[in-house]
Amino acid sequence: MKNSKDSIDEIISPEDYLDKGITLYDKGNYLDAISNFNEAIRLRPDFASAYYQRGRTYGQLEQPLQAISDFSKTIDIKSDHADAYGNRGVAKSRLGRHFEALSDFDYAIRLKPDLAEAYNGRGCVKGILGHPEVAISDFEIAIGLIPDFAEAYNNLGTAQDLLGQYFEAIASYDQAIRLKSDYVEVYLRRGVVKGTLGYPKDAILDFEKAIDLNPDFAEAHANMGVAKYKLGRVNEAKNDLHTALNLAEKIGNEKLKTEILETLSKIEKQ
Repeated sequence: MKNSKDSIDEIISPEDYLDKGITLYDKGNYLDAISNFNEAIRLRPDFASAYYQRGRTYGQLEQPLQAISDFSKTIDIKSDHADAYGNRGVAKSRLGRHFEALSDFDYAIRLKPDLAEAYNGRGCVKGILGHPEVAISDFEIAIGLIPDFAEAYNNLGTAQDLLGQYFEAIASYDQAIRLKSDYVEVYLRRGVVKGTLGYPKDAILDFEKAIDLNPDFAEAHANMGVAKYKLGRVNEAKNDLHTALNLAEKIGNEKLKTEILETLSKIEKQ
């Protein structure tokens, strides 16, 4: 039978705090997760896994600088930690440090050639840097490694859309939605492509689904207004655009506000 001291030591071990933190992370309880990772690190300052998990949690909290710090510390302790390189690449990309991010993704892939998330992240950065044609191969590799990788299908569709490969883009978006039926951004993007191809009625169905999933989705309301205007449903179009304008003002999206006002002005002049 274990004595009381042994039991206390087990409860407060770094591994216990790490495991509890991961459980809380999986439940979306990020602040409490960080508290447990902090304790794990306090008890074991060279605990690479705790730094890595805390970095992931900071990423979920949209604190990329803190995430980068933790992923860098993970790499300092364990230089072959491919996932830390990959996640650091994601955080750097969020800060606009795209070439540094590419370097991290490249190194992650060298360390772990089957790391699908690194291919997906590298493809996103290539797209941001204006090279969707080379991004496509990364998304395809990611999908080959994880066939149910909905995010990679979405990103593949976006790259195809940028290249004018509209039917291929719709097929990729279709697959993303099959895998993740509540993927609100994909309904918007698929709707935009359908509108580009001259199918406003089909586009409206996608915008309506996006709004069902997120009633405050300003871009979906705006695009639905444009699609309805193309169908001659002018009053409905104006209502949708004004709804989008109010939502854009609420979230401070100045670029979208300007686009909506320009569209409304054109409608009033016709």
